[in-house]
Amino acid sequence: MYEFIKSIVIQGKQRWRTIWFPTINCFVDKNSIELSTGTYRVNVIIDWITYPWIGPWFPEQSLFEVHLLDTDGYFYNKEVCIIPLAKIRENQQFSSIEMLQEQIQKDLLRAKNNPQRVITFGTFDYFHPGHQAYLQWAKQYGDMLITIVARDETVFRIKWAYPDHNEEKRMKRLEEETYITIVELWDSVNPWICLRKWKPNVIYLWYDQHSFDTWVRERCDKNNLDETVILRWNSVHPEKRKSSLLKNQEL
Repeated sequence: MYEFIKSIVIQGKQRWRTIWFPTINCFVDKNSIELSTGTYRVNVIIDWITYPWIGPWFPEQSLFEVHLLDTDGYFYNKEVCIIPLAKIRENQQFSSIEMLQEQIQKDLLRAKNNPQRVITFGTFDYFHPGHQAYLQWAKQYGDMLITIVARDETVFRIKWAYPDHNEEKRMKRLEEETYITIVELWDSVNPWICLRKWKPNVIYLWYDQHSFDTWVRERCDKNNLDETVILRWNSVHPEKRKSSLLKNQEL
């Protein structure tokens, strides 16, 4: 789950367009991913635009057949990135188009009623393009992005220095980013209440948040979040995208 799958859209028989809805066919090397047969809620990235769609995966055919639910664009020969977010059901055969339509409506309702939640953590002092890239990429792994902002006192306790921008200013800056669903301050009394509150499907860590590795997993296990996945962003240019560099530029 949450694998980053690249493919090229190929042209099929286009029979779904004449019946109800268009579909893109993406062939994937079945040996390159660990994904069981089934119909999945997926995010598909095409030309830097993310589409929340649904599609069955047929490993015996190495085929991801993704149903286009909110667009009728022309995507043939385009490179796409598919991120399976959640398995909705096992694949089925339907005796009529009407039964398939009815099932897809049920799939859509199930996906809508079970949004995939991603949580990120950080100080975000001197918000920079690296932070933005990290948070935007985190959003690709779900429907809701919840960002937890470190308290001033927490930053001081860890770094022995207060951030240059206080917690309220840092929160307001993040709230300007429209792709973030919710911005919350870290609860200093009960730090991990955010896990019980939001029950994230994914915890997406900054590239150097290694102190989180062990105890985030432990906290998930203690809060019955055994299926929560912990992922990490790999910064493209960590030596260039650092708050400390921006701070020094302002001095």
